[in-house]
Amino acid sequence: MGVKAELAFDVCWEVYRSSREVLEARRGLCTVKPENAAKYLWRPNFRPRMNEFLADFTLAGKAALDAPEMASRAVLFRLYYVGLMPYDQTRHFLGISEMNWVQWTEEIRRRAGKEMLRRGMFPPRRYFRELAALTAPTYSDAIEPARQRIADKARRIHTTSCVESQASSSIDTTSPSVARNMK
Repeated sequence: MGVKAELAFDVCWEVYRSSREVLEARRGLCTVKPENAAKYLWRPNFRPRMNEFLADFTLAGKAALDAPEMASRAVLFRLYYVGLMPYDQTRHFLGISEMNWVQWTEEIRRRAGKEMLRRGMFPPRRYFRELAALTAPTYSDAIEPARQRIADKARRIHTTSCVESQASSSIDTTSPSVARNMK
């Protein structure tokens, strides 16, 4: 049994909002104007950039609502989900009733959620891990020497503790002077 498209959309939208908040708050970056984003890249490079997720979210919604009969839903998606315009302002701007709002948002969530599932954006953990593997295929090669050093150090510590324990077990504890010094 697969994941419902609406759930996939809701999770991806939460990641979108969080990523956008981080980029805008910490970097002073407006994600709606990509030409301003050239110098604000997410680091480190072996992880996908947050702005890539923002772009993928926007493109998935645009692709899902590309049909001519979906033009009004595409505007709603762009204003409310991408632009993060408040509910009341969006509804007033579009001039739709609450009933239409519910129907349109359900349709947007279903269509865009299917597109996000198709593009591999859900679950976000897998999205970020897979993109990291594509963008940095040498990451494991870079980590391997560090792992080897840690393993060597652990072996040295283990051998040293074994030698010390053998040395302490070879002391004759039957002698009264040695037993007194050990207490």
